[in-house]
Amino acid sequence: MLATLTREIAEDRARLRVMADALGVGEARLAQLALSVGETVSRVKLNGRFVRRSPLSDVLELEALLSAVRGKRAGWEGLRVLATDDARIDVAELDDLIVRADSQLERLVAAHAEAAATLR
Repeated sequence: MLATLTREIAEDRARLRVMADALGVGEARLAQLALSVGETVSRVKLNGRFVRRSPLSDVLELEALLSAVRGKRAGWEGLRVLATDDARIDVAELDDLIVRADSQLERLVAAHAEAAATLR
């Protein structure tokens, strides 16, 4: 599931780059920096377990992915509003991306529930 999700997210990012180019907007350096910092911070082991993963690691990582996909979906929705008045943005493509984000959320919610159940 995660391999498929990783591929889909890479495709989503590529589609966003095409839209940004069509709108004449470059990648925001600040957003790139924030992502780099977030990724680095997420790798820090604050749980005192340096050799093995904490039982909560999967749950927390899935929660971070859920948050990221929810944010991505909100971004697609915002672009969808703009697309109604801007021919440079493909409404159908945004509808497809919103549906795909919903599918990603469903899979992540199921994986999160499964990971949380193992903590009992």
